[in-house]
Amino acid sequence: MYLLTSVSHFFDAAAFLLVLVGSFLIALFRSTAADILRAFKAFQPLLTAKPEHDGEVADRALQAILQQTKAKGIATADRIDITFAPLFLQKAVGRLTDCRDPDDFRQWITGQLEKRKNRHQGAINFWYIVGDVAPSVAMIGTVVGLVNMFSHLSDVNSLGPSMAMAILTTLYGLCLSTLIAAPIAGRLEYLSDMEGQWWKRVADTLISSVTDELKPPVIKLPPIKTSIIED
Repeated sequence: MYLLTSVSHFFDAAAFLLVLVGSFLIALFRSTAADILRAFKAFQPLLTAKPEHDGEVADRALQAILQQTKAKGIATADRIDITFAPLFLQKAVGRLTDCRDPDDFRQWITGQLEKRKNRHQGAINFWYIVGDVAPSVAMIGTVVGLVNMFSHLSDVNSLGPSMAMAILTTLYGLCLSTLIAAPIAGRLEYLSDMEGQWWKRVADTLISSVTDELKPPVIKLPPIKTSIIED
């Protein structure tokens, strides 16, 4: 009973709502609708994503694809069963099979890398914004609590609740920033970087493969020797 009573002292509904709602409202205003949706959808990969494993699977599939393309050309790349591979690699192979211009393929796959980076960065930034503004929003509650306390110094019974609100809003802001938003953003950033590494590795390998096959060879002519005959 004493423990429950002690814990209840650390909860103030007004202070909690002020910090939580205020921080998220600011983040909502500073983000696009798509970024907001991605920020909350990111909870699933936050807990389940395994970029190291995905990279290993992609590397195995990529080696099989390279063996096929070196032997029979890039037009046969889709004959390899890579349904077990990540979706990005499957799309890239489909594009590779129909490729006729290496520059078009390079532009497409580079665009895919850029889009992935922008999608991830939008979700990451949302949580960084929440973490950045939470302590500032909490200071609003702290100031409100202090003002309320000093304006009722004659009422001893109101001093405790006002001081509690002032301190608890600061506590909630620090907890939201340090224990929730920042770890989420950091974890998402780590997962994005790890995934980006094998995406880039796949892209560079496939670009090299399509360039080697479709790019016309550069023929270097020997220098023409001229002699000047003096009369």
